[in-house]
Formats: sequence, structure tokens, C-alpha cells
Amino acid sequence: MRFKILAFLSVFVFIGGASAQDMESRQKAPVVYKSFNDAIRATKKKHHSERAPYYKGAKIPHNNQWDNDDWRPEHWVESKGSAQAVIDGFYDEGVIVRQYEDKVPVLEVGKPFLRLSPPDQRRVAEFIDYAFQITQGTEHGVFYITIDGKKGQQLLGVYSEHGLQLQ
Repeated sequence: MRFKILAFLSVFVFIGGASAQDMESRQKAPVVYKSFNDAIRATKKKHHSERAPYYKGAKIPHNNQWDNDDWRPEHWVESKGSAQAVIDGFYDEGVIVRQYEDKVPVLEVGKPFLRLSPPDQRRVAEFIDYAFQITQGTEHGVFYITIDGKKGQQLLGVYSEHGLQLQ
């Protein structure tokens, strides 16, 4: 009986020893660091307070990309040939649907107007003011910008001498 137990244990130890040798041979090659400090940093676990998500503090100024925007309505007139050609382009693309006056001038825009970037929406409104001189030539000095929605006319905003103000 003792012989059977010893034989079983010796087989188990032999198999275990062989697998240990295989494990040693299968280990990955050692990592080579460029410097001693890199090796220390790799083995040292960082404390949560050592991580800084921002360089030089959290108050990084945001550069506004539209600060130096030198666009003028004359640029569109020069590229299309006339102000009427630019306005016709707005109508053809559905940016402007119609213009009318209801005590105050109203500019009805379409869904393509909503897909424009905010600077381009401002440029369209500024061009309409340039072409018709609404802020200088009318009593109120403003015009409404509306869109025809499911619930009827909806006011999107107002353009005045201070610029475009959308709701």
C-alpha cells in the first residue's frame, strides 16, 4: 500500500516538476528599459494624487477660432457677381423660403438654414441686412427670422444692428 502511495506521489512530483520547468521556459523575455529611472517608474505604483489631468493647472484659455474673422457681405457679392445672385442661391437651396412684412420685416427660413453653422447663419442674416439695409432704413431697425413648423410659424430669432440673436 505504501508503495502505491509513494509511486503515485513520485509520478505527481515528476509531472509537477516538468510543468514548472516548462513554465520557466515559457516566460516572456525581460523588459529592457532605457534608463534606471524608467525601470523604477514602471515598478512604482502611482498614487491617485500624482496624476494631473491638465498641464499648468485647469485654467487653460480657449482660443476662439472666429476672433479674426474678416468676412464681409461684399465677399459673396464678388464671388457670385451680384447681391441678387446670392439671394437667388439662398432661395434655390431652401435656406430662405420667403420675405414679407407684418409690421416688422420677416425673413422665413427653411430647414437648410438650421443645418448651417452658427457663423454661417449669422452671415446669411447679415447679408440680407446688407442687401436690403433693414437695420438702417426701417423704423424698427430689426427683422424677425421665422420657420414654418408643424405648429405654424415659429420665431427663431431677431436680427438687429447688434447682430443675430437666435432663441
